Amino acid sequence: MMVLYSGITCPFSHRCRFVLFEKGMDFEIKDIDVFNKPEDLALMNPYNIYDHTRLKFVAN
Repeated sequence: MMVLYSGITCPFSHRCRFVLFEKGMDFEIKDIDVFNKPEDLALMNPYNIYDHTRLKFVAN
């Protein structure tokens, strides 16, 4: 399953959501507070910069 890290007001992540919904992809959305980022996002992004949209693939 994919995890979409997404900004609440980010137009780029909303576009990504639309595409994933239209393609019928199975994914989970995690809304990010840019001032309080989760630790797992920091592990994927060592510079700890919020870059609008981040996808993570998780094996079930």
